[in-house]
Amino acid sequence: MRKKLGSLRDASLRARRSLRLISDAEDTAITKAARNDPDAGLMSDAQFARARRLSHPEVGRIAQLARRGRGRPLAERKKVPVTIRLDPDVLAALKAQGPGWQTRVNELLARWVKRQRRAA
Repeated sequence: MRKKLGSLRDASLRARRSLRLISDAEDTAITKAARNDPDAGLMSDAQFARARRLSHPEVGRIAQLARRGRGRPLAERKKVPVTIRLDPDVLAALKAQGPGWQTRVNELLARWVKRQRRAA
């Protein structure tokens, strides 16, 4: 996984470097080609000045996720990793219900603890 992230980082650096390496002549050629392309639809300065920023319901959510960082959000109550031994048939039944079996085990145990407290 580390190698993959490194290669993505390297690709990003290479892309930024290549943008800096475009000469004025290349930039002029690209601009000329874009202006000659009937599908390009270049905007005039006046049109660009009147343009509004794109607004979409997902834009705010995506921006929030980007600011938040990677991984899952921190839980209010951190869970403690444990090792537990279960009968094979119990484990098979839990896993047969699909992903999230560990969460279901936690919920089952939490309900049991709650009942025990009420009984005491």
